[in-house]
Amino acid sequence: MSRIPVFCFSHAGGMSFAYRDFVAAGQSGVFEYIPMDTSGHGKRMGEKLFLSFDEIVEDLYGKVCAKLGDRQQFVLMGHSMGAWTAFKIAQRFQLKGISPTLLVLSSNVPAKYYNDRVSIDAGDEVVQAQLLERNPELKQFFEDEMLKQTFYPVLKADYIAIDDYLKKDEGMKVTCNVLGLIADGDRFDEATMGKWKEYVDGVYLQKIIKGNHFAFYKEHEYVRQLIENSIC
Repeated sequence: MSRIPVFCFSHAGGMSFAYRDFVAAGQSGVFEYIPMDTSGHGKRMGEKLFLSFDEIVEDLYGKVCAKLGDRQQFVLMGHSMGAWTAFKIAQRFQLKGISPTLLVLSSNVPAKYYNDRVSIDAGDEVVQAQLLERNPELKQFFEDEMLKQTFYPVLKADYIAIDDYLKKDEGMKVTCNVLGLIADGDRFDEATMGKWKEYVDGVYLQKIIKGNHFAFYKEHEYVRQLIENSIC
């Protein structure tokens, strides 16, 4: 019996490596965790950086289809920016009459309710200051000139794509069950996260994770158990 693939999409500036603990812990069992790199990120470093969210979705949709093959069950899971990526790919599948077995959206809200925009057109110094305010852990990447030259163009491209996404509505509802995850120390609240119900034609279940915006990656055992309980 083939395992159920879980296609994983990371945060802005992130890469497939962020899901390393999911992959390591999920080497056996029902699910196969498959982290996906956006063009220009991680294992695809050197490829074109997309500035349009639609380009990101179309590129990753094609790569997901290639890995999915003829398997009938699959999960789409995304954290932060990756939640939007997963949602739009679910919509893309729906246009073909296919729905994921489960859609997992972590630490992000529908564009209509998003109020944390980075002023991407205000210049690099302003952008970097706003990013540091959101995530102090980025300080090391901005202080080391070599890291900055490598990392910042990738992060900036993602935020340009996010800005593009925020100009549009989420569009049609997804016809599948959705698991929403939000950290109790996140910058979004539970009620706003729950607005995803408006875009779901299926069961929407929301759970709380202890920690900050990136607690999702650390609490991989809990997340994996939630996925297993939602399907098995």
